[in-house]
Amino acid sequence: MQNFVEVNHSADVRNTAGILYYAKGDHWIQEGLQSAQSVKAAMPNIKTAIVSDTPLPKELFDIQIKAPNEVGIKQLKMWSLCQTPFEKTLYLDTDTYIADSIWEVFEMLNRFEIALAVTPRWMVKLKRNGGNVEENGVPVCFPNLNTGVIVYQKNQRIDNLFYDWAKLHKDWGEKQDQPPFRNTLYHSDIRFGVLPSNYNYRLPYPDGIWGNVKIFHGHDENLPDICQRINYSDNWRITSPRYYQNNSILYGKFSLRRTVRSTLRKGLRQLQRTLQVHQV
Repeated sequence: MQNFVEVNHSADVRNTAGILYYAKGDHWIQEGLQSAQSVKAAMPNIKTAIVSDTPLPKELFDIQIKAPNEVGIKQLKMWSLCQTPFEKTLYLDTDTYIADSIWEVFEMLNRFEIALAVTPRWMVKLKRNGGNVEENGVPVCFPNLNTGVIVYQKNQRIDNLFYDWAKLHKDWGEKQDQPPFRNTLYHSDIRFGVLPSNYNYRLPYPDGIWGNVKIFHGHDENLPDICQRINYSDNWRITSPRYYQNNSILYGKFSLRRTVRSTLRKGLRQLQRTLQVHQV
C-alpha cells in the first residue's frame, strides 16, 4: 500500500477542496483542457490538479503531478485518485463540462466518505458482465456506479478502497473499471452516497431531470451547446438523443404537461371504446 501512495503534500494545500483530473495522450489532454476551462469559468476560485505526463497551462491547473510511465491507463486513474492534494476532492474524467458552480458536492463529504452517480442502463451492463458479478456475491440490486465523477475524502480508508479496486481490476483483467469498483465498494464498509444525474449527466443516454444539469459527461466537441439545449428550463423534462451526426447529439425536449395531456387523451379514447362495447 505504501508504494501505491507516493506523494505527500503540505498541510495548507491538503486542507482545501479541489478538482482532480488525470490525462495521458493528446486526445485526453485536449478534453481535459476544455473541461478545466469550464471549471474555471464556473468556479474561478477553486483549485485544480492534474496527473499527466505533459506540462499544462498553470492558469488551468494549479497543481501538476507527474504520471509514472509504467502504469496502464486504467490503473493510472486509480493511482491518481490516491495522489489528490485536497482533503475533499471532486475527480472528473476529461470528457466532462461544468455548467454551473458545484461547491455543494463537497457538502456530501460531511456525512459520506465518497459519492457517485448510478451508471445509466446499469442492469443491461450487468447482464453483459454478469459472470464476475454473481461469482463474487454482489446482489443484482446493488447498482453500478459511474466512476467518471467521484467526490471523496482524503483518508486511509478511501486510499485502501482505491488500492483494492486497482488490485481487483488487475486480477479480473477487466477493460472497464466500473464492475470491479462495484464489487470492491459492496464488500467494503465505506460510507457512500449517491449523486443525482444532474451532477453526472451521461451522454448520450436518455434521462428525466428536474433543475439544471451541472456536470455533463460524454465525448462530444459541442458539450457547451448541448448544455444550453438541455438546460433550456429547470422544470421537469425528458431528454433523449434523436440521432447522431458527426459525433454530435441532438436532443428532443418533452414537457411534462404535454406528456400528461397525451396520456389523458389516450385514456379517454380507450374509455370511449370500452363504453361503446358495453352499450352494444
